[in-house]
Amino acid sequence: MAQVTSQAVGAVADAGAIFPILMITGTFSAGLAVANMLPLPALDGGRFFFVVVEAIRGRRISPEQESLVHFVGLVVLIALMIVISLNDIRNPLPTLDWGVR
Repeated sequence: MAQVTSQAVGAVADAGAIFPILMITGTFSAGLAVANMLPLPALDGGRFFFVVVEAIRGRRISPEQESLVHFVGLVVLIALMIVISLNDIRNPLPTLDWGVR
């Protein structure tokens, strides 16, 4: 993401138009929306998944079971964020040329 953004900033510096930055922002936002709707616990898609399962079954899933699934999913997501952050700290990005003159 950082490299693509750097290229977009370079294109803006060369062309003088802001369109590449707007295009990258829209692409990243759409990607985040899709990722948020994945049927993973603790995300919006996880809640939507439970609503669909309840509609198919015709009865509610007990709130205790649902909260346990969401809790485990949240713990897994936080653990993943920690692993990714540690990886980013160990292997930082090279210095970026922002094209500022």
